Amino acid sequence: MQPTDLAPFISSLPAAQTTCVPLSQKACTIVEQLWNDGYSGIDVIGTFFRITKNEDMDEALKLEFIKEVGIVHMRVLDGVDSLMQLTGLVGKLCVKAKGAQPVKLGR
Repeated sequence: MQPTDLAPFISSLPAAQTTCVPLSQKACTIVEQLWNDGYSGIDVIGTFFRITKNEDMDEALKLEFIKEVGIVHMRVLDGVDSLMQLTGLVGKLCVKAKGAQPVKLGR
């Protein structure tokens, strides 16, 4: 498995207007397998960025994706290099593709 195996997930997100649960489950499986294969979070984040940058999609959505990838990239550089950050990014990209606002849990 290579980090570029995430490309089909990113390219199919803009078309997934109703639900992207199956897509996100598959993408989380790929991310988890890459993590278990020894790829660092920086490698996976860099691949997310390159794929998104070169993907043919709506420019506003592309900018939102790049923004989310950049936020996670900063967290990883700050030392929070975990599988949770990467799978959270997958979820945030799905939310952005649907045009919904994420539900914030807390007090």
